Amino acid sequence: MAVLEQLLAHELKPVALALPEFAPAALEGMVAARVDTGARENGFITQARQLSIQMIYLPEISQTSEAWKIARLEADFLIVACWPYLLGAEIVGAVGKAALNLHPSILPKYRGADPVAEQIRHHEKELGVTLHLLSQKFDRGDIVAQAGLELGTTFPGRDLIETQAARIGTNLFVKAIQGSGWRTRAQ
Repeated sequence: MAVLEQLLAHELKPVALALPEFAPAALEGMVAARVDTGARENGFITQARQLSIQMIYLPEISQTSEAWKIARLEADFLIVACWPYLLGAEIVGAVGKAALNLHPSILPKYRGADPVAEQIRHHEKELGVTLHLLSQKFDRGDIVAQAGLELGTTFPGRDLIETQAARIGTNLFVKAIQGSGWRTRAQ
């Protein structure tokens, strides 16, 4: 949610939000699927709906066949944060300029699915965020930008680290598209 809020603060409204799971309606007829229709909706999704931002569901098993959904948006950029699986070349190639990842560590340190937990476990003193191009290997695409997190005098908890990483990472993205040869269609 922090990434979306930060993009909106920079007057960059996404054309769509992709989610790595099935749409709840698609699960209703599946054997062994349990849908809790009484559960509170994620605030991130609620905010996107209020802003009329399209939702695209890209579960790992069907992502290749769903790449057309990204391509039809004619989006310049795809930016992911905390995406749980490797996106295929079809998805990465469906955008006009670049597909990027916000990774909450100073790469190449702490590659992988849960870098925040690993940094906490190792009492890491230099926390940060990396904006890098997506590639066909986890967290190994070309680095576009990096920045450290301000820790203060005490080691922050997971939520604070993730929120700061999202804010700083989104600012890195905004600077990258404004200060480079990458331009959005709206500019």
